[in-house]
Amino acid sequence: DMAQMPVVRTPIAMREFAAALIRVLRQMGVQPTKQACGVFWSQYALETGAGGFCWSHNLFNHKVTQSQAAAGVPYMMLANTWEMEKGKRVTYQPPHPATWFRAYASFEAAMGDHVAAVKSGRYASSWPAVVAGDVTLYATRLRERGYYTASLASYVALLEAKLKVWNASTAYEDALDDTFDASEADTEPDFSKLADDDDPPSVIVHPFHFFEPDPDPPKDAA
Repeated sequence: DMAQMPVVRTPIAMREFAAALIRVLRQMGVQPTKQACGVFWSQYALETGAGGFCWSHNLFNHKVTQSQAAAGVPYMMLANTWEMEKGKRVTYQPPHPATWFRAYASFEAAMGDHVAAVKSGRYASSWPAVVAGDVTLYATRLRERGYYTASLASYVALLEAKLKVWNASTAYEDALDDTFDASEADTEPDFSKLADDDDPPSVIVHPFHFFEPDPDPPKDAA
């Protein structure tokens, strides 16, 4: 299966996350405010245990369908994936399709995919909440569109806790300085690399599900 990729742990620090997200939002014509970036950081921290369970650059636990995998969309299988079904927690193991998650080549690719889905794709109803920095409304809108299967109350509580950490940090301000310094750098463009660049990845909107691994990392993904 050429689309299945190995599972690689890929955590990212808050400052680097902020810098990458600022670049992606600017490229998409979006003002990268602290409150908007904070919503996305909070969701990343919730979904991956602040990066402890971030695999193959999949910052927000995007899943793939069997048809997408068959079409060549890169994916990985994660052990101990659980969903809430009819009020009960059900755990799945590979190769069950419920364990199939996107594998990204970079954090920027994952961010671009997610922001596009939230801004103008399946989850566009949640975009005003991102702009406002309102994680309660954000969680509500996401659940209405089937993004996750956990309870609304638990998702909101976790987002709020992560947001407090974000707001208390200077990661956003530091990242702004980083991106400003980079834009001011006096460098000549390297046109020799243009011929080798791949086409930009197309955005694939697909169903998402709330994924919170067990405290111990998956045995096949250590």
